[in-house]
Amino acid sequence: MPEEWLIEEDSLLRGRLLRQHTAGERFGINQIISVFPPNTAQHKIGILDLVRVTQRGQLYISVRYLPGQPQPVVAQGKADNELLQSGSAAALLLPALEKLRIPASLLLPRDWFYAGRTLELNLPDQSKQKVDVGDSAWKKAATTSG
Repeated sequence: MPEEWLIEEDSLLRGRLLRQHTAGERFGINQIISVFPPNTAQHKIGILDLVRVTQRGQLYISVRYLPGQPQPVVAQGKADNELLQSGSAAALLLPALEKLRIPASLLLPRDWFYAGRTLELNLPDQSKQKVDVGDSAWKKAATTSG
C-alpha cells in the first residue's frame, strides 16, 4: 500500500527516507520498493540497504536506486522443473543504459528466475519479446509485434 514519507535525500542513485508515522508496512534489507517523489511524473525502483527505527519510533530507510525508468511487462513461461512457476506474472523491465555500461534488467517474482530459462515478455506497446535469462543478465532472443 502507498505510504507518505519525508524524502531527506534524493539523488540519481541513492535516497534516504523517513516515515513520519509510527505504523505502516514492514520493510527489510534487500527489499524492492517503488518511490514516487512529489512533483515528478515518474517513479524510481530501489533496493533497501538500511532499515532503522529512530528513538521516536519512526522508520528510517536508505534506498539504492536501480537506474532507468521501469516499464511494466507481463512475463510468460513454462516450468522447466518443479521449482519454477509457470503461466504469467507481472514484472518490471529496466532499460539498458549504454553510457553507464548497464545492461537491461528484468525484475521477476520469486520462483520465476532460472538461468537458461526462456521467457516471453508482453511489452507496453503490445509487442512481444523473447529473452533468455542468464546468471546476471539476459539476452534478447527475438522481438515480434502484435
